[in-house]
Amino acid sequence: MRMSHPAPSTSVRSSDSAVRGTGVLGTLDGKTDLLLLAASLITVAPLLMFLEAGRMLRPSTVGLILYLTPTQQFLLAIAVYHEAFTGIHLGAFGCIWLALALYSAAAWSSHRRRSGGTTPAAIAPCRRAFP
Repeated sequence: MRMSHPAPSTSVRSSDSAVRGTGVLGTLDGKTDLLLLAASLITVAPLLMFLEAGRMLRPSTVGLILYLTPTQQFLLAIAVYHEAFTGIHLGAFGCIWLALALYSAAAWSSHRRRSGGTTPAAIAPCRRAFP
């Protein structure tokens, strides 16, 4: 499934903000405008690289990888910033990762039965063709 490109709706909203005088771009100095435009390129570049890398993996593997960033942020919040961590937090965290472990084990087992090989499903490349 392909998602529609957000540029048309973003362009309409940006134009509306500019007409109403509520937009930021063009209201400050040129250096700030340049930094805002550069920030968008810096933000989109890793996303495009992740998209291309994700095409080489199975969708289930990409889904599992998407859980790593929130987990790292969660651990950083606890270890470095000393955020509150109660038993409820531990239970929720444990349930999420237990479910992911069960899902991964089932996918790996299913893959081994189908292929007869020893390559785990989480690292087996997706063999379907992409346009």
